[in-house]
Amino acid sequence: MERLWRDVPFPSPATDRERDLVYAVVYQAHDDRRSNHVDAGPVCDLVTTVGLAWFLERVRAPLAPAELLTARYAATHAHPAWRYCLTPMPVPALVRAVIADRRAGPGVLAAALAPVAESGSSYDEEIDAAAELRERPRGFRA
Repeated sequence: MERLWRDVPFPSPATDRERDLVYAVVYQAHDDRRSNHVDAGPVCDLVTTVGLAWFLERVRAPLAPAELLTARYAATHAHPAWRYCLTPMPVPALVRAVIADRRAGPGVLAAALAPVAESGSSYDEEIDAAAELRERPRGFRA
């Protein structure tokens, strides 16, 4: 962020979601310091401490299916990548996590099928996983 502020004359968010995220981070940094001005250092410190995923959740930004699943299942090694960089987990790992989760509801199952369908995979393992996920909603009991 410091490099962006230094190298880009008037940086601005590229999307509405990015604008909401930046607003939430800067607003929190202002609020934490109880000031109308905040430098890059406190903003970077805040993101380093809390991560970006917390702010994304706070602004209730719509999540892509892979992001939704990553937010739900990211643990251990995938957690920091999601928390700090908003990097979703690989599709096969997400599908395995959903298959292992016997309490996954229809919305989670649909979110798991979306990235598999987008990838157009021809791997037998992913095709079998997609078939299992498609069958699961019929037997789901909430």
